[in-house]
Order: sequence, then C-alpha cells, then structure tokens
Amino acid sequence: MRADVQEAVAQALGAGVRAARRLGGGSINDAFAVTLHDHREIFVKTNADADRRMFPTEARGLTWLAEAHATRVPRVLAVSDDSPPAPPFLALEFIASAAPARDFDERLGRTLAALHASGADGFGLDHDNFIGSLPQTNAACPSWAEFYATRRLEPQLRLAVDRRAAPTSWTRMGDALMQRLPELVGPAEPPARLHGDLWSGNLHVDDAGHPCLLDPAVYGGHREMDLAMLSLFGNPSDRFTRAYAEAFPLADGADDRVTLCQLYPLLVHVNLFGGHYVGSAEQAMARYASRGPADHARAPRADRQRRRRPPAHRPRCGAARAGPRRDRRRQRTVRAARPPDGVRNGQVRHDGGVRIAFWRPRHLEPAQGRRADRAHGGRPDVGAVPHRSGSRPGARDGHRGRRAGIRGADRPGDRWRAARHGAAPAGLLSQ
Repeated sequence: MRADVQEAVAQALGAGVRAARRLGGGSINDAFAVTLHDHREIFVKTNADADRRMFPTEARGLTWLAEAHATRVPRVLAVSDDSPPAPPFLALEFIASAAPARDFDERLGRTLAALHASGADGFGLDHDNFIGSLPQTNAACPSWAEFYATRRLEPQLRLAVDRRAAPTSWTRMGDALMQRLPELVGPAEPPARLHGDLWSGNLHVDDAGHPCLLDPAVYGGHREMDLAMLSLFGNPSDRFTRAYAEAFPLADGADDRVTLCQLYPLLVHVNLFGGHYVGSAEQAMARYASRGPADHARAPRADRQRRRRPPAHRPRCGAARAGPRRDRRRQRTVRAARPPDGVRNGQVRHDGGVRIAFWRPRHLEPAQGRRADRAHGGRPDVGAVPHRSGSRPGARDGHRGRRAGIRGADRPGDRWRAARHGAAPAGLLSQ
C-alpha cells in the first residue's frame, strides 16, 4: 500500500498501519487487508486514478443498503473526501470468509427479497454514483421504462459508439428498442431498493456462512435488474429462486424480460472491457429492438446474414462488372477435364461469360484426338494444359489434376473444390 494512503487511513482512524496485505479479485481497485497498531483488522480499497467522487458515493450506497436491515453489508469506517490533496480510499470493516451454510441459497433469496421490498423513494436516487469506474446518472423519472431508457441504456450506448467500442448501427437499434420499452418492461411495480451491481463477485460469504453484499451501485429501480445480473454473471440455484419467489413473487413474463434487464450490465462491460461483450450486447439488443421477446430468437442470425450480403454495386462471384473490368471478367479461362463427346482436346467453349478450355492428359487421349491436335499445330488452344513429355502417366499429371480439383469433378463434393480452385463445375461440362 502506498505511503500516502497509509497516512490518510491512520489519520482517519486514529491508529497507524502496522501491516497491509494485498488481496486479489478486484479488476478496478487495489484491495488490502490492513492491521492497525491497535490490533484492529480492516479492509481498505484505493485507486490513485479513480474519480474522487467514487469512494464517497460507494460509502453512501452501503449506508443506504444497511438502512433496510435486510442483509449484511460491511460497515463504513472511513472514506476520503473529494479534495485533491487526499488520496482516494475507502476503509470498511473486515469480514472474514467461511464456507457457505447449508441454507445459504434460501437465506440469500429471502434477504434479497426483503431488500427489494424495503423500497425506494422513486426510480432513481438523490445522488449520482458509479458502476465500476463508469459514472451512473440517477436523476429520478416517473416510470421505470423512462428511467431505464434515459438513465441506463442511452448513456451507455452513446458512450460505446463515441468510443468506437460499438458500431454506429447501435444508435438506430437502441432508439428502436427504447421506443418499445413501455410495452417490454412488464407490469408496473413500485421502485425497489437495488444493489445495482449484483454479480457473484460482489456476493460474499461472511464468517457465519451467510450472504453479505459488497461493492454496490445502488438506486431505486425494477427488482428484476438485480436478479437478471445475478444470473448473467453467476448461477443461482433453484433453491434461491424458490425462496425469493415465496417471499416476493415475480410478475408474469419475468423470464422473457431477463435478457432485457441484462442489456444494461452488458453495455457497461462493453465500455469497461470490450471484447466478446460487444457481440453479447448486440444480440440482447436485437432481440427486443423490432420484435417481441418470443419472436426474436432468430433475429441476430438474420442481422448477420444482412451484414454479409454484398452491396448492390458489388456483383456476386461469377457476375460481370460494369465498366472497364467487364471484358476481363468475361474472358476468364478455366480448365475442365473430360471433354464431352464430340469435343476435341483443347477446344474452347464459352458458357455464361466463362471461357472453358477442355483438357485431357495425353496418355488418356484417343489416337484421333492426338492427330487432331497435330493438325492444329501440335498443341492445344490457348488456355489448355499441354502434356508434359517424358512425365510418367498417372504420377505428375495425376497429382497435378487432384491438387487443382480437376480430376473426378463429378464425384460428390468435388464440385465445390473444382469451383474453388478455378475449374469449371461439372454441370458446365454437359452444356
């Protein structure tokens, strides 16, 4: 731990730091188990680059959760202010960990239901705070749909596009989704007291084996947000689900709204970490942007197909281009084995704008075909492959034919290989 942080903690708690042990698990802040000279053991988190409002707002959030008397949260001991000289830190009571009790899942379901049922003054909060290191606006709104659109989805979408972490098409998709939110969010419910960042890493097992909530991003909102995030970055058991439902039953259609509620934490992770979260967020958004939840299971695949479709000015493979490149594409020459009856070796035909030069190895060529070649100058026409004199039949020529995908072009699967390596598909040979 840095010396200036130790000095600030000692000044705030009235006892110097005797030892500090770094703790793992955090991806944004530095965490330490600290022993003071008066033998108290505390937990300290710090981040020299953090917004100076981050730790004070987290302390207020922990106090707000504790006021519900529903579940255990760590007690705030000291926190830095937002003045520049002081290093940012947050000191909490140290809660040792133990193995979960046998009724841990049921207890978590009941305590979380009690926390949500304790309610909030409205959809929002009397101050803004942070989720991770990102600012989170909590200005109150009269309805959950409006709050979720304007205070949650829209800021994260705008940030992702501005940072170029997401394509600009997200703006249009997000607008379509937010227009449909009133019909998607389900029946109206009173605002619940939310943890706001409830994933498995913020769910602690205390020294008694009971649940304890850490690192909140609190606000008054829809209780399905906490449940959806817990299932996004965790695996709640059936016992937890039953215990919560017994204490505070969910409204009809809650299962269809899980992905909708997961969209906000996915967007947050897009802006924090990027990576595969971009694809997950896009799929979640596309599911609700233009169709109902039950109708949109195949929408992301359709969207990908539209993106892969070549633009109108770009012809498909084999089509002729307009302008100077037209003749060059139409004069493309491919070689095909096994000329049909009546076609001599090396003869050229045109089919659909493609120049086809038929070719057969000389050791497979009938005598009359050889005489015909000699009558035309002793070699096939342009585009055909001349026989390599002195090569062993079936060895060099055969290897070359197999490698180019020419020989056996009428076998199953060889049509694709012949087309890929520049040979004419077998269907053209019979035309």
